[in-house]
Amino acid sequence: MSNIAIRVENLSKLYHIGRAQQRHDTLRDALVNALPRISRISRKPKDNSSNSSNSWQKSEELWALKDVSF
Repeated sequence: MSNIAIRVENLSKLYHIGRAQQRHDTLRDALVNALPRISRISRKPKDNSSNSSNSWQKSEELWALKDVSF
């Protein structure tokens, strides 16, 4: 029998550096903000090259932890 109190497997933490975060004070604010993104996801994109005015900010990904187990 093992005396392990806590086991952690495949722990990861990803940061998006440079992406602006929006604060939502209410559930209503969060839902109103999410609706345009949901409608864009549900529609099939016509051409990715013509969409130069993308609303997503480019960001750098920084993995603080990736697949750490202890």
